[in-house]
Amino acid sequence: MPFYDLERKIKRKIIRYSSNKTIDSLKILVAYSGGVDSSVLLYIVNNLSVEMGFDYDFAYIDHSMNQNADHIFNFANQFAKANRTNFIHHFISNHPKNNKELFFRNYRYKYFNSLKIDNQYDFIFTAHHYDDQIETLYMRTQGSYDWTNLLGVREARQSIRRPLIHVKKKAIISYAVRNGIYWVFDNTNNDNAMTRNRVRNRILTNKSSFSIAFLILLNQYSRINFYLFNKKYKKYKNEIIIKEKPFIVLKKEKFLNLSAAHKKTFLQNILKKYNNNNFLINKNTKWISLWNYLNKDKNLKDFELNKNIIVNNSRDLIVLRNKKDYKRKIDLVNNTIWNEYIFKIEAGNCVNRDNRDCIYLNREVLINGLFLRNWKIGDVYRDKNNKKKRVSKLFLKNKFNNYKKMVYPLVVDANDRILWIPGLLDGFNGYDDFSKNNCIKISKEILN
Repeated sequence: MPFYDLERKIKRKIIRYSSNKTIDSLKILVAYSGGVDSSVLLYIVNNLSVEMGFDYDFAYIDHSMNQNADHIFNFANQFAKANRTNFIHHFISNHPKNNKELFFRNYRYKYFNSLKIDNQYDFIFTAHHYDDQIETLYMRTQGSYDWTNLLGVREARQSIRRPLIHVKKKAIISYAVRNGIYWVFDNTNNDNAMTRNRVRNRILTNKSSFSIAFLILLNQYSRINFYLFNKKYKKYKNEIIIKEKPFIVLKKEKFLNLSAAHKKTFLQNILKKYNNNNFLINKNTKWISLWNYLNKDKNLKDFELNKNIIVNNSRDLIVLRNKKDYKRKIDLVNNTIWNEYIFKIEAGNCVNRDNRDCIYLNREVLINGLFLRNWKIGDVYRDKNNKKKRVSKLFLKNKFNNYKKMVYPLVVDANDRILWIPGLLDGFNGYDDFSKNNCIKISKEILN
């Protein structure tokens, strides 16, 4: 690839990445390591920032393992001053004894994401390239795998962008030499205790061109499968999804009939709305645990798919929800809507107080505050004899599945005391001083 083509290629990618923004409003963070790959990426981004008018910073994470870290730091400072950009240096002092590669990778992305939030970067550019992709594919073919594992390193994931992912290492080095780009060799790349270094230095160097071609074909096979599944996704969606609001509800039997790979991809697609419109990042063991959980017949406790997404296994349904969306509480006023119900408030005469579809209350209760909220584990109400009863047992008696428990409205006062469970429980008001002028009636109706 001629050196000018590489710069033009990155320019086209930046234009594509910024489809929802003007180029001159972009702010990019470049992940810099001092090596040839990130040095070339930094050089090109710097040139394009002048040409296209966007802003960028670059960040170096010092693992305190590279003997040339001081050279990298000094050069980065000089480069930042010469090009009027911002260089961010971060030092890691604590190292784990085992799994260093995983620790550093997780640490890097967590730190970069914190920088993104603090400095409002649109994208984080990393210098992963074609050879990295081959190494990843090889590592993912070791042990059991399915085609979703063979999609390799994705060019775009959340705010991460990898504009060099289809560029070979040889082309990157050639570009660096032609343009006199300074880079520093990272001696930690020779540490074969790290899996990727061992694959790069000992295994793939001895692999035949046929073996490499086979890995590339596996990747293409995965991408074709991914494309074909997405073509079928609309059909699967219509067959499996019952509701999407307030939570996503699936037909359990239909969903479990999909293959493991298709189940994973199906969930990835529908759960993007709970994950900043990005695919989930989970280990294969997490997915296997989820399939085991869902294959059990009885109602079970919630399954945490990640820190934001909860899965619930009912007898015939699967409920997916955003963790923070569950605790819903709204003011109860006239014409308040809760899912398929609408609540009406009017003056009442308090003559019929045994109707489960309405409740009569002293007006003072309304003035102090009335609310609709979800059921919570441990909720209790008081019966006509003023004895505490568990709401969960009332739901069980009425054969509620898990989804209905989650979305059914409870009426509570300003002290969060349950006054009424519409349709299931006569209203307990706790007030005896009714008169013609201080009684109100609240009724539940089906929303047309």
